[in-house]
Amino acid sequence: MSGPNLNEYNKVIPRPNDFLADSQKDFLVNFQQLYNAFSRNHIALDAASSSGNHTKIELLQQPQGPETSVGEISLYSKKLVQVNQTTTQLYHRYQGGASAGTEVQLTNYQLYSPGALEEGLVSFFTFLPGGLILYFGIINFSKAPANSLYLQPYVCTNIMAYNFCVKGTTLFADPTVVFINTERPPIITRFQAQPAFNIPVLPAFPDVEYYFIVLGNTT
Repeated sequence: MSGPNLNEYNKVIPRPNDFLADSQKDFLVNFQQLYNAFSRNHIALDAASSSGNHTKIELLQQPQGPETSVGEISLYSKKLVQVNQTTTQLYHRYQGGASAGTEVQLTNYQLYSPGALEEGLVSFFTFLPGGLILYFGIINFSKAPANSLYLQPYVCTNIMAYNFCVKGTTLFADPTVVFINTERPPIITRFQAQPAFNIPVLPAFPDVEYYFIVLGNTT
C-alpha cells in the first residue's frame, strides 16, 4: 500500500488530553489521506463492487529471499545479477524455511542477443521461471562453423526440448542433430548436424535456413 501525503497526514493525532471535538478536523484529514493512499493501488473502499481488491502490487527489493514457515509461501523481489545484466526480478519461495523452501525465479522477460555471431546464425535467448533458458533464432548448418548451433551463453546443463523447422515454403526434412557436452562439461555447448543416415559421403543437410527453439536447464 502507498503511504499518505505526509504534508497533510498528522501522525500525532489525537494529542494527549485532547477533546475529540478539538481533534475532529485533524481526524477527518487523516482518514481522507489514508483513503487516498489506499485507493492508489486498491479499488476504493466505498466502490459499488470489488471494494478493497488490489489494482496493483508493489514489492520492494529485498536483500535476500525471506524464509518461509510450514504452511506459508513468499512472493518478493530481489536483485538478479546474471549474464551481463543486473535487474530486479520477482521470486516465489515454497513453504518450509530457507533450506526446505525452494526459491523459484518467476520473471526475467528480457530478450538478449549473445553479441557477435558466427556465419549462418541469428540467435537470441531469454530466461524463464524455474531456472530455464530458451534459445531461439535461425540457423543454416551448411554455413555454420562445424555445422553447429552454439548455445551462447554457455550456461545450459540439460536439454528439455528442441525443434528445428525449415524457413520458407519449400519442404525439407528436419536436420539430424546431436548435442555436445564434452567441451565444457557439464555445460551443453552446441547442437551439431549429422550426415544423412549417418553416412558421411551423403549430404548432411541442404543449404537452407531453419528456425530453431531449444529449451534447457541452467541449474
